[in-house]
Amino acid sequence: MGVADEWGQAVILPFVVTRAVPILTASLYSVADEQGQPVSLSTSSITQDGSASSVATLASGSSPTGTIAFFFSTTNTCPASGATQVGSPVAVTGDADYSSTSQVFTSPGTYYWYAVYSGDSNNAAVVSPCEPLTVTAR
Repeated sequence: MGVADEWGQAVILPFVVTRAVPILTASLYSVADEQGQPVSLSTSSITQDGSASSVATLASGSSPTGTIAFFFSTTNTCPASGATQVGSPVAVTGDADYSSTSQVFTSPGTYYWYAVYSGDSNNAAVVSPCEPLTVTAR
């Protein structure tokens, strides 16, 4: 059943299909525990020459595909130009948790870690909020 105007002519009604906007969060972890499980960095601080990794949680997508890439920078703006990519992008196969590789921090300072979801035909690209990481001198 269609829509007609007052003369009985078919009327084309425009409509807009928008992509889902998933939610992306990133949590920092230190090295794995004895069982190989990541240990949450509740204080977001490690010692110089220590390592950190991240788990990005992608939620509220519409059967998302694409990739998630992880980055850190010294700027608290995410995304940041000149940020360092951590490992290779991870393939996305739905709403789930995705892990980065581990990154060793050799210089003390404050860093900001974030994840970037590439998006796909059904889902918009999104960037997680910055997660601060303080690296203290040994």
